Amino acid sequence: MSKSFSVQIKTTSDVMVLQLQGSLEVDLQGMLKDKIKEVSDKESDIVLDFSEVTFIDSSCLGALVSSVKSLREKKGDLKLSCLQEDVKSIFQITRLDKIFEIFESVGAAVESYYK
Repeated sequence: MSKSFSVQIKTTSDVMVLQLQGSLEVDLQGMLKDKIKEVSDKESDIVLDFSEVTFIDSSCLGALVSSVKSLREKKGDLKLSCLQEDVKSIFQITRLDKIFEIFESVGAAVESYYK
């Protein structure tokens, strides 16, 4: 069973920042995908702040891959920031660090949209 999880949405310039908190496990994949879709209906440039994410499983990784594919089809993108070491290693092991741009800070991820 999943631990508590929440999403805070912030707008920075024309980029939406979703601050994720908790553990991204199988029972949250639908909610995660729906939240990204809801935000992407308003803005197609999104940054996910992983600073408070302690774990992500393969089902949620799949939801992120599906979401980034949809966003890129709409000429948007999904960038990741502030991954804790354990979470970052999951992206590296699965080679998803080659699919997603990963930044050390939310600010750097937001700025990358303007370069």
